[in-house]
Amino acid sequence: MSITDHDQLALPWDDWLRPHTHIMCSHMTSEPRVLLRALSRSNLPTGVSIELGVPFSMDAQAFPDTVDIHVMGGMGTAAALARKRPLTIDRKEYLTFATDYASGTSQADVVLVSLAIADDQTLHIGASHGAVIDAARNARLVIAEINTAQPVVNGAPWPDDIPLSHTVHCDYTPAVIEHSVGRQQQEAAIAGHLADVITDGACLQVGIGAIPAAILSALSTRKHLGIHTGMYGDALHELVECGAVDNSRKPPQLQHSVIGCVYGGESLYESVKGRTDILMAHPSVTHSLSTLQQINQFTAINSAIEVDLFGRVNAETVTAKDGTRRAVGGIGGLPAFVRGALASQGGQSIIALPALTRYDGSGRSRIVPSVTDVTLDETLVDIVVTEYGVARLRDASPQQRREQMLAICSPDVRDAVASDSTS
Repeated sequence: MSITDHDQLALPWDDWLRPHTHIMCSHMTSEPRVLLRALSRSNLPTGVSIELGVPFSMDAQAFPDTVDIHVMGGMGTAAALARKRPLTIDRKEYLTFATDYASGTSQADVVLVSLAIADDQTLHIGASHGAVIDAARNARLVIAEINTAQPVVNGAPWPDDIPLSHTVHCDYTPAVIEHSVGRQQQEAAIAGHLADVITDGACLQVGIGAIPAAILSALSTRKHLGIHTGMYGDALHELVECGAVDNSRKPPQLQHSVIGCVYGGESLYESVKGRTDILMAHPSVTHSLSTLQQINQFTAINSAIEVDLFGRVNAETVTAKDGTRRAVGGIGGLPAFVRGALASQGGQSIIALPALTRYDGSGRSRIVPSVTDVTLDETLVDIVVTEYGVARLRDASPQQRREQMLAICSPDVRDAVASDSTS
């Protein structure tokens, strides 16, 4: 069914909500869209705030501007929503988002959650884990949509000790990734540069994007790869299906493909149902340093908006036409995964990005003299790669970093970047 087939749903929000109610939602591919759309059609009391985390739909634009909507940076559809209505952007690491609800630092009055239902009628978290259980334990009300199209993913049952105040049954497909037109030549060159960097036995964490996917597509001949990642997409699943992944080099208690969220095509949601080799886990497992440092050859593969000549990474903002900074990305799990890679025996952190902002080889350089907004400082840099080569910056001096970063700039802008850095 389409999400719009559920748009006649009316719920007793007047009985549930009070002035200044803080609502927290499961997010990403577990965004409770039926509940959010029904809520947006209600008469809301004053002072309502909604924590969307990382939204994957545009449904929140239907709320009046008086509703304070919180998001984690510009990830998912948040950047597009910010062009439609005011948003409060929280610069939190993903793990902190969960631990704040677990500790009571953050408190939700009402939690909206999208759940999956198994053949035996047990309920499970939908296609994304996150902080929803932590928030629900201390909430006044937990309202659930039970979506028969949500996949039941191993490892994430809904806890029996958290009662559901109200349930709504629905059937609509979780968010499906839309693959953008890629820079095939650049992506292939970047993947080629990393052919000897990612070796047999590596345990992979991969961010969203065409470049990480291209890197994964070049790893089909590797052996004994592992997966420990926030996002599990089509490219990672293809590595599992071709036999490159067996998780055999991971610690015994982690010998699954450990994931935090499923996000891909419709066929991926079908493929993950009931698989015992996949384990969807809480952020304290997927993102914590204490877990990641136990995994040998933990290899974090992510992208960025820009990297400067010191190796500092901006994964959050771009400069708008009016000169202001606009959030289009976010902190998310990036710092946690990078720290984990640096603490892992044989671990590596790779930031892969095209050298220029446009597909046709024009545009601005994404290697810049100095970033304005720092997501990762220079102490966390390891490997940066563009289509022009690989910069190995761990333990490099400032001068060595500058030389290596200039070497992976586009030749068309290299002199200008070098000149700007000395002006």
